[in-house]
Amino acid sequence: MAATEIDGSMNNTPRNDMNGNVYYSENIYPSSIYASTDNERSRFLSFAGYYYYELSGKNTLTFTPTYIVSHTEQSSSYLENTFTGISNSATDNTNQLRANLSFTQNLGKLGNLLAFVRGNYEYNRTFYSGSVSSLDKAKSSRIGGGVTYTFGKDNFYGLAGVGYDWDQQKFGEVEDKTASPWADLSLQFVFKKKHSLSTTFHYSTWQPSSSYKSNNIIVASSFLKYTGNPSLFPYKSYDIGLDYTWIPNNRFNMSAFAYGWTVGDRYAFDYIPMEDGILRTIKQPIGSFADFRYGINASAKFLDNNLDLRAQIAQNLYYNGAPYNQSHSSVYWHAQLRYYMKSWHFSLTYISDKATAPRSTNGFWTKNKNDWQLSIGWAKGNWNFITNIVNMTRWSWRSDINKMHSKYYSVNERLYNGNSHALIQLSATYTFGYGRKIKNDNEPSVSGNASSGILK
Repeated sequence: MAATEIDGSMNNTPRNDMNGNVYYSENIYPSSIYASTDNERSRFLSFAGYYYYELSGKNTLTFTPTYIVSHTEQSSSYLENTFTGISNSATDNTNQLRANLSFTQNLGKLGNLLAFVRGNYEYNRTFYSGSVSSLDKAKSSRIGGGVTYTFGKDNFYGLAGVGYDWDQQKFGEVEDKTASPWADLSLQFVFKKKHSLSTTFHYSTWQPSSSYKSNNIIVASSFLKYTGNPSLFPYKSYDIGLDYTWIPNNRFNMSAFAYGWTVGDRYAFDYIPMEDGILRTIKQPIGSFADFRYGINASAKFLDNNLDLRAQIAQNLYYNGAPYNQSHSSVYWHAQLRYYMKSWHFSLTYISDKATAPRSTNGFWTKNKNDWQLSIGWAKGNWNFITNIVNMTRWSWRSDINKMHSKYYSVNERLYNGNSHALIQLSATYTFGYGRKIKNDNEPSVSGNASSGILK
């Protein structure tokens, strides 16, 4: 079996405006008003292959190569009272090559053994102009492999995997080579066909993006500059999860879950005072970051399975170590009611407001608004029509609130866009299926996005 997929997209954000007030401690400067504008254009094209071969003894061989080329352009301007205006531009061209070759050995009643090798190569060329003018070139590669063993019998299923990755990164004249292991473990037990208990563990390392490595110093505002760190190295992450599921019948199920993720040797933004302002740099290693969540999922079906009700309630707990030294928690829930009637389907969804620490590299705490959506769809043959009515009782453009506090620099911002404003979406799709059946509520779509080495 062989297949080739061509994927691509073009994205354009022609204008993104921000404005607000700036306050300086100890009256270094009087408070002032600022206004900033930025825009971005990006596009990418990818070629992905999938080649699957069945060998003797129910063994298989799979090869999946991918090549991606992307182009990104960014520009911004900043103006604050009594200060000179600031402009910055950046253009990036990135090439990526990924490949995975795996062999599955069928061991019959003893399970399956999967052996694989994988590789990844990325080359970024980034040109900056404005407050700084330079050309950055970055190359990163990873070659690794491993084995995974799966076994299932009666009411037990298990997976165990181990392997090794070799990394090489070069940014300008700085070159770094590292090697590290990875490990996977997953176990599931089923009791009396109605109860199941599963646990997972994962340990791995992750290469830092080239967009964090530039040693250019970009002037972002009259008081803030930012730079990267070409000496960053792969950081460790640990995942652990526990899930209990109860299925008394084919119309109802409920599960309780707990999941934790923590980062060791992480890199994070730090704000350093200078004579003419603040420099945001990125340091490694620095204080740890941990994300823990637990909650309950439930679903029920009625009216001959045509009416489907799903809900979840959960709590997120975060710890963000030095240089922020903060702990946060939030509770959120969502519910969806879906009804099928021949070629029609209707759904009503509500998502509560939620607060998150979206990235382990910074100290931001983001609060978003609640959302609701009514969806009406009709499908027949190869045609699929969907109407989404979203937040029709809300006419405010305010979306997220972002807060960040550090010793020398703090941010409190409100974002305004169309994400939480009332809107109506209409879509019509005709599918050339070649024997492939598309669900009534499943739209074919482009996946992925343009990769970039532009300093974040």
